[in-house]
Amino acid sequence: MHIKSTNWFGIWICFSAGLAAAITMNKASPAALNIAADLDLSLFQIGWLVSVVAIGMVVLGFASGHLVLRFGALKALTAGVAVLLLTPWLSVFATTSSLLMVERSLEGIGVILVMVSAPAAIINVSRPEDVGLSMAVWALWMPTGSSLIFLLAPWLLNIDGWRSLWLSSAVAAAVVFPFLLYLLRVDRREIQAVPLSESATVSTSTQSINSGSISVPGAVLLAMIFLCFGAGFFGVLTYLPTYLHTVSGFSTANASLLTALLPAVLIVGNLLAGGLLHRGLQPALVMSISAVLVSITLWVTMILADGLLAIIFLVLFGLFTGVVPTAMFAQAPRFAASPRAVGVVIGIMVTGQGIGLLFAPPLIAYLVGPSQNWIAALPLLVILPLIVALLAVYLPRFENQWHAAGSAAEQ
Repeated sequence: MHIKSTNWFGIWICFSAGLAAAITMNKASPAALNIAADLDLSLFQIGWLVSVVAIGMVVLGFASGHLVLRFGALKALTAGVAVLLLTPWLSVFATTSSLLMVERSLEGIGVILVMVSAPAAIINVSRPEDVGLSMAVWALWMPTGSSLIFLLAPWLLNIDGWRSLWLSSAVAAAVVFPFLLYLLRVDRREIQAVPLSESATVSTSTQSINSGSISVPGAVLLAMIFLCFGAGFFGVLTYLPTYLHTVSGFSTANASLLTALLPAVLIVGNLLAGGLLHRGLQPALVMSISAVLVSITLWVTMILADGLLAIIFLVLFGLFTGVVPTAMFAQAPRFAASPRAVGVVIGIMVTGQGIGLLFAPPLIAYLVGPSQNWIAALPLLVILPLIVALLAVYLPRFENQWHAAGSAAEQ
């Protein structure tokens, strides 16, 4: 179906669903110290509490792309937001970490459905000329949602402790859910991908992938890049409030507010990446250079430990970090044979992010140890972006093979 005009209302609703998912993913970080005190948890246990949301991403990442193809992007997105709306209420009954872990795992199902279906829905309602701009809007979901929850955290914690903060993701999902139901009812032909039963050209089988819907090597390489990037970024973001409190001496409230600065700067990085890509720079090149700068600025930040100069380099770290995911999402369509197949590529890609998010926080907590020797985690955090830079160099190689194969098939 040809889209005559881009549905910006639908795009902003999809973006709002992304905000709810971002709040869900990041709410555990500003709540960490309060949860640890209330439930008597160690730093290592807090790491698992933060990362267990990624279980759903790891298990369902690949499958979620097929769910989008089979049932339509908007239906999958609505289901994901429904999960984000309902599951946080289990935290009301949590008196130990076990129930909270289960609840956090269920939240991951909602997060992965939103992460995969929202960009697919956005592409479905965008004119080809507007895809770059609409995807630039989508790329802001994580930094905007992260900044929002860190800014609101001190106020929410004063209401009823960490439980008020925990339920904020349900409130965010409740706001966007009626709009998604509205889109399902009145605009389904434009927002949703056509179900498989109505299309003979797309199949969810593994055979369809091998026969020409996506470039599997390119998608897997993107997943490896997202694994390293996600591990490094969420490793830093998870413990930054704790680090600023224990090392730099900030109060809990000020540490949370300062942490909000990081994802806020990511937004600038997203926009910077959009401008660079619009000028014709290759996503792989933008990704590689910015990843090297991420490594350098993080190393300088942690060596300086505190002071104004450290904050300046922290800002630069956030700026360059924001460039990387925008370049990754811009690269993803280059491995898909059609806009509808992009969801499968993204599903594979975010599976890598889920693996990184799952293991990075506990691993960093293990390296830091009970003595909270944060420098012990520095080598890992510095090496991960360098791996991203190295792997990104090989992305165009698989992209070229993909286009060459497509051209040969057409002949």
